[in-house]
Amino acid sequence: MHNYEVVACFYTSKDAMKANRKIIGGKHFSVQQVTDKSVNLGYYSHVGLLASV
Repeated sequence: MHNYEVVACFYTSKDAMKANRKIIGGKHFSVQQVTDKSVNLGYYSHVGLLASV
């Protein structure tokens, strides 16, 4: 993921790192596991942007 968007899917983290350098120039990205099972994230599934006080 990069800028809140899925860029591509890979079988290994090594493949993701190679693609990061090629596709987005080595900028920050994250790797998320994709499965066919749902997961309840509790509180964190409902977190949004913090409002300024």
